[in-house]
Amino acid sequence: MPFPDLVEDAVPASTVVIGNGVARTPYAASSFFNISGMSFGALSVPAVLALSKGAKKAGIWMNTGEGGLSPYHLQGGADIVFQIGTAKYGVRDEHGKLSDDKLREIAAHEQVRMFEIKMSQGAKPGKGGILPGNKVNAEIAAIRGIPEGQDSISPNGHPEIRNVGDLLDMVNHVREVTGKPVGFKIVLGAYGWLND
Repeated sequence: MPFPDLVEDAVPASTVVIGNGVARTPYAASSFFNISGMSFGALSVPAVLALSKGAKKAGIWMNTGEGGLSPYHLQGGADIVFQIGTAKYGVRDEHGKLSDDKLREIAAHEQVRMFEIKMSQGAKPGKGGILPGNKVNAEIAAIRGIPEGQDSISPNGHPEIRNVGDLLDMVNHVREVTGKPVGFKIVLGAYGWLND
């Protein structure tokens, strides 16, 4: 049986322009439903493709998660938010530092609409992560910019960010290099410091 009252009360999908006036390439994004970060490698090829294709059909964006941009994110046709985690997967140099050249390469994909700096997540608050070497096959290594077959450590924070000013500097830097909107993801245990 249909639920006509629910249909009548449904809120139409809307968009919000992100980066207008500050990014060279603002993005008109869905303001209601989007797909949050889940990394390729944690998700399989069919899963990433299915999510990307679904996001394209729904007119919403898909976040890459911290594992870098795979060809499967792009193949599905979705708008992409590229997540920069603490290990800088996909945008790191040979020393694990943020690479402006790699940022530009990722930003050159028209589908990559925004960047997100991941400060923390609820699943592992205050902790980093380890990707065991036996999971780092040639494809994962190439996408993340790490050596094949070796353990990879994600620190529990960005070493270059130690305060709000550092965070804002990094947001501005990524936005200037890429020309695209940049935000950040954070899990807060206390919010009093925001008033300082």
